[in-house]
Amino acid sequence: MPPGTLYRRALLMTLYATGMRRSELVRLKVCDIDSQRMMIRVDRGKGGRSRDLPLSLALLETLREYWRWLGRAAISTSSGFGTSGSTVTVAVPYLSNRFFSAIWGSTSSSYPVNPLQIQNDGFCWGIPSEGDTGRPVISGFTLPNGHQYTFYYGDNNPDPDFNNPYGLLSEIVYPNGAWVKYTWQLNPTSEFAVFADSHGTAGACQYEYGSPALLTRTVSFDGSTKASEQQFTYATQWDAPPNWQTKTTTVVTTDLLRSGAPSYQTVYTYSGFGVEPPPNQDLSDPRYFAGELPLESLVRYQDWGGTNGVTLRTVNKTWGDQFSMTCESTTQGGQTPRVDYAYGAGAQVTDKKEWDWGRAPVCGTSTSGTPTRETKITYQSFAATSFAIAIVDRPCQIITYESGGSRAAETDYFYDGGSTLCPTSSGAATGVAPTSSVVSHDYTNYAYNSGFPRGNATKKVQVFTIYTYDDTGQVLTMKDPCGNKTCADISDTNHTTTYSYTDSPAGGNPAGQSNAYLTTLTLPPTSGVNHIEKFTYNYADGQLASSTDQNSQITSYFYGENSEGLDRLTGINYPDCVAAGTCNSSTHSASYTYNDASFVLNTSPSVTTQKLVSNSPSNVYSTSKALLDGVGDAYSTELTSDPSGTDYTRVTYDALGRKYQQWNPTRCNLNTSPPPASCANEPSFGSTVYAYDALGRATNVKHPDNNNTTTSYSGNCATATDPQSKARKTCADGLGRLTSVLEDPGSSPHLTSTTQPLTPTTRWIT
Repeated sequence: MPPGTLYRRALLMTLYATGMRRSELVRLKVCDIDSQRMMIRVDRGKGGRSRDLPLSLALLETLREYWRWLGRAAISTSSGFGTSGSTVTVAVPYLSNRFFSAIWGSTSSSYPVNPLQIQNDGFCWGIPSEGDTGRPVISGFTLPNGHQYTFYYGDNNPDPDFNNPYGLLSEIVYPNGAWVKYTWQLNPTSEFAVFADSHGTAGACQYEYGSPALLTRTVSFDGSTKASEQQFTYATQWDAPPNWQTKTTTVVTTDLLRSGAPSYQTVYTYSGFGVEPPPNQDLSDPRYFAGELPLESLVRYQDWGGTNGVTLRTVNKTWGDQFSMTCESTTQGGQTPRVDYAYGAGAQVTDKKEWDWGRAPVCGTSTSGTPTRETKITYQSFAATSFAIAIVDRPCQIITYESGGSRAAETDYFYDGGSTLCPTSSGAATGVAPTSSVVSHDYTNYAYNSGFPRGNATKKVQVFTIYTYDDTGQVLTMKDPCGNKTCADISDTNHTTTYSYTDSPAGGNPAGQSNAYLTTLTLPPTSGVNHIEKFTYNYADGQLASSTDQNSQITSYFYGENSEGLDRLTGINYPDCVAAGTCNSSTHSASYTYNDASFVLNTSPSVTTQKLVSNSPSNVYSTSKALLDGVGDAYSTELTSDPSGTDYTRVTYDALGRKYQQWNPTRCNLNTSPPPASCANEPSFGSTVYAYDALGRATNVKHPDNNNTTTSYSGNCATATDPQSKARKTCADGLGRLTSVLEDPGSSPHLTSTTQPLTPTTRWIT
């Protein structure tokens, strides 16, 4: 049975056999299916309530059949999904010793919501405390190399300072020792609910109540030293209940790795957007919860200085609905560029207006005049697909207008072999090449001669490019513009690039022909010389096995050797090494060895790289080791093969993962705490220190000689000043295009270079 048919069968059987709502079905996860208890768990379904639904043997077999057909990873469990204490093992098909295990636990919650009653007829009961017991959670995830992620929830954290009564995630421990810890709080009077009174009078009891929200997030890269901490505070401004006016989240981020532990504040403001009740909602239910979604309307970014930092940037947004942003403006230095969006069918952008700095007000206020650039988009109309849904996101014409309304560029698209620009309707694709026996392809509905549209862009007109496809949607050929129109400066006549996806090596995919990976790329010949590149793959995991360049030279790649459990790159053989007879399946041009140690054991994880640098008169290798922190960032390298002694480099990162301090290469050991301040007989010893503002823009680079390069920002301009006090000021328009460069050598005359935004060349594409 084709997978599309199996999918629909599983979908309909689940709906009708369980009575599940569609909104619940689309959120269903594999872990919600408990074959031990023969139940399907609906997590927070109608009314926010969870429930169990019966699972029949027929439905279970259908779900399993669909899962097997897709060739997904095999899942086995001895005690059922979601059962506390059980372990679910995932085996990767066709790869030995590739087992992942999910360890299940449980969590509980119990807390009051502190309701504030705003309407009461004297017969209201209040809102009881929230709570549940035995809610299944994943408490650990074991990788094939035996290392494990650990998750703590609720009150089971070994560090009691991070326990919470809400049953929520309190800590993630990474395999190499890094961790992220969370604390939670009750965000008071942030939600709204209505209940019937004790006499059944609907809407008589109205409350604002609290809900759990994040309080702090703390990160450690090495499992002991805190790198960063974020603190969250919340506020709700109520309008006339059940509607709130605005919600505000304030985040203070502290970098605990920089001197003085500086912090900055970011404030997010949300507006409420009313939404319709979910599908199958019982509208006669005498209780309901406010149906408003928070949409981001304003973000204020402040610089270092804690809660008193200077505002660097303010972003305003307006929305048409919860999916469609209609305006976004960015204010810096008192100037504002802005982008307005209009939408058509299928929530597709049909018009985009972009305004330069100072030419439009912030979002929420009407604009006037002509935008700096406007882009109008028309979409192709397609007949329904096999799922009774038409393709809605394929543009057939894109026209760009520059300031003043003059047309600057046009792009036209034709689909499925069509020749009419933006037709009112298009049906079956033409010119589709057939394939056969491709695993999981739906030949019933999408054979080469199928009557359904595909939405494949097939031709570009005037300066145009033509594409052909096979029936799985893969590009087979591309004829460039010079193959469709005379190019006076090109003498060659073949301008077609061809693509092949036939599995290589042949039969390399145990599941059958995949047609998934590019295996042969044939570029147009030049002066009679062919240009062909080839690729082979390990189909079980999708890794590139070899690449053959245009000179027929082969580079081979090896993975997971010597019991390396995560299938990482372990070797590369380059053509010269193989030709010399030095490299083979076990000896490589470059070899990589992984030490998955843990900071918990006071050992840094590392990657050792050995590269062949010469094979005459004997093999000479370069060997280096990169030390990694708990999240996998390399912070130090040791070149151990230098005959004169080990060479060291080191880099530290700030709390946001940006480069903070970088040392010059040295023979003094930098892997001490702290690193040495000097190194004998090395005048080049030293480090470069980087500083950034709260937006991540570089503000200062302190060089090893203690001189500084600074960068300041004002509106749409940035001024960089070198250690000799020579400045360079660059400015860009609201579209990000460079508009001026001012060189200031410190004496007259100043050298000024100004460029105007380039008007794009008109082109037609289909």
